[in-house]
Amino acid sequence: KRNKKCLSLFLALCILFGNIPTVFATDNSHSTPAAINETFNGMTVGQEPEGWTIEPTGRTDASIKVVDAPQKSKGDYAMRIEDNSTEYAFPSRATKTFGASADVELSFDYYLESVKGANAFAISSGGIDTNQKRVNLGIFDNGDDTATLKYYHRTQKKWIATSKTDIQKEVWYSFKIVSKVNAETAEVYLNGEKICDVWADKSIATVDRMVFHTNNKASINDVFLIDNVKLI
Repeated sequence: KRNKKCLSLFLALCILFGNIPTVFATDNSHSTPAAINETFNGMTVGQEPEGWTIEPTGRTDASIKVVDAPQKSKGDYAMRIEDNSTEYAFPSRATKTFGASADVELSFDYYLESVKGANAFAISSGGIDTNQKRVNLGIFDNGDDTATLKYYHRTQKKWIATSKTDIQKEVWYSFKIVSKVNAETAEVYLNGEKICDVWADKSIATVDRMVFHTNNKASINDVFLIDNVKLI
C-alpha cells in the first residue's frame, strides 16, 4: 500500500509539472521466447523445408520433404526424412543453425515409420561430425517392430541403450533434450517425463546447430517425421 501511495504521489507531481514518464521498468517475469519455433505449417507440401540445409542433394533413393502430418489435424505439416539407400553410403540430413549458445533446450515431436539403420538427432558445434556433437541420440531397430533409444558415448566409442526400449511405429512422441555448458550429461524427456541422463561432451562450450539424419550405411530403410521443433 505504501508503494502504491508513493507511485500515486510521483505521478501526481509529474502531471502537475508537465513531465509524465513514458518509460517504465521492464517486466522480466515472462519466459524466454524460443530461438527456433518450427512447425513447418505454411510451407509447400512435397518440397524441401525452408530454412533447413538438406544433404545430400540430387538423390533418387532419399528425400526430405514437407508432408501432411499423420494422425494430426488437417493443415498440420511435418518434415519427413526418408532414406532407402542401396548404393550410397551417405545419410539423409536436415540441419538448422542458430546463434551459439552455452545452455540449450531442444524439443520436437518424433514419428517412426521405419528404422533399419538409425533415426538420429544431435546438438553440435561448427559442424555435424561425430567429434562436433555435444549430444548424440539415435533410435535403433529391435527387430520386432519396436525400437530403442540410444546415445553415443564418444570416449567409449559405442552406442549405449537407455531404458526406453519400446518405441512404437506410427506413434507421435514428444522429446526434450536439456544440455548445459560444462555438464557431463544431458537430460532427456519423453512426453513430459524425464527418462534418462545421457553422455554429453563437456569440452564443447557452445552449440550452434541441430541435425536430424538417417544412418550412414547403404541398404537401409529409414523413414521418420519431425514436427514442432523448438529451441530456447
